[in-house]
Amino acid sequence: MSNLSRLVVAGGFLLAAAGLRAEAPAPAPAALVAPEPPKSQGLSFNVGDTTIKFYGSVRLDMHYDDSHPQNTQLIVCIKSEDRHAAAALPGVAEDPGSEDFTIHARLTRFGVDISSAPIAKLADAKVSGKIEIDFLANGGSEALTVSRAVPRLRLGYVKLGWDDLSFLAGQAWDIVGPLNPTANAEFAMWGAGNVGDRRPMVMGDYRPSLGGVTPILQAEVGLTGAVDGQNLDVGTATTATRDGESSGWPTYMARVALKADHPYLEKKSLEVGGWGHYAREHLDRQSLAGLTEENFESHSFGLDVSLPLLDIVEIRGELWKGIDLDDIRGGILQGVSTVGGGTSIMSRGYWVELAVKALDGYTVTLGTSRDNPVNSDVVAPVAVTNAPAGAVDNRTVYLCNRLNLGGGLLVGVDYTHWITQWKGGLNDGTDNRYTFFVQFSF
Repeated sequence: MSNLSRLVVAGGFLLAAAGLRAEAPAPAPAALVAPEPPKSQGLSFNVGDTTIKFYGSVRLDMHYDDSHPQNTQLIVCIKSEDRHAAAALPGVAEDPGSEDFTIHARLTRFGVDISSAPIAKLADAKVSGKIEIDFLANGGSEALTVSRAVPRLRLGYVKLGWDDLSFLAGQAWDIVGPLNPTANAEFAMWGAGNVGDRRPMVMGDYRPSLGGVTPILQAEVGLTGAVDGQNLDVGTATTATRDGESSGWPTYMARVALKADHPYLEKKSLEVGGWGHYAREHLDRQSLAGLTEENFESHSFGLDVSLPLLDIVEIRGELWKGIDLDDIRGGILQGVSTVGGGTSIMSRGYWVELAVKALDGYTVTLGTSRDNPVNSDVVAPVAVTNAPAGAVDNRTVYLCNRLNLGGGLLVGVDYTHWITQWKGGLNDGTDNRYTFFVQFSF
């Protein structure tokens, strides 16, 4: 090829390249580029340094009882099956064979978890918050209408956390009775062997890691009367002040526990804890209802255990004893009686269950529970009494079946045999309760 030909070919390539560059669009200025949308992971997304996560469940429960509990949906005890006492004590006695069937969606639940960037001024503390509601409220005319359940605050708190230390302020679970049994999802076997509820509090939690062993030290200062709302001198000039608040004392709680790697099961741990509480209640006008005492002390101590026996078998439960325990759900929800001019009711109880993962996605749980107040501390029912007042023993045996179908769908079928004994020569209340539920969690 001649030199002229080479120049012509080279010039053609240069012109073509220049044309292509001219046709390419100019990049947009940086200021005009649209911001990236929030990162999403299902129901979790980030906005700047803040992570927001939504969670909850939609649930329907159905129950059949062959005898009447004191409440068909929030079951604590079984009414006495005593035909002769039914007319005189309608609040605690029913004709034998009084059956019922109920269905509700009040355990539907919704929650939000929020976390933000560490706070440099607080030694890089991690800050988080939680708000959780359900629809199991049972006060007020709207809430008493089954299809008009109003939102109920379950949890609402802010939490500051470091490597092994955290502080919480808000409404959260008590540190006494930290476990809950599988049966009776609406009322968690409160008054029938389980204790510990939720209340406004300030709580500290310290968990230093020592290899395969973690000591757990917890302390709580909470509102006395947050659960029972007791006001024995109601009707006097002090009506507006509940007895726990009138004492001028909060509720103090503490728990010491040990969590350790399982000695022979991989990826399993066991935990054993001891706990207790102390609170006071005060009556400004103790003369009401024949009371001569004005101050009442509430205290308890107990143990909790979570122990895997095999990869598919676990035993868990609690054992406790105390006095004036209705504010932590003990004593069959009876705290102070009029015996001897005013007596704090002593009680003891337990619950224990064995869970077996029989098949993939299927777990069967066998359990038992009991709440047993001292009989002499309890007043016999009278015409104006409503259950559970007057109950002296409350025990259950239950069998729970859980089938996880995947995709957040859970089905349950439970059987509970329930016996309540009453003071005053009344017949026992005995119930066979059958439960079916379906739940979708997200």
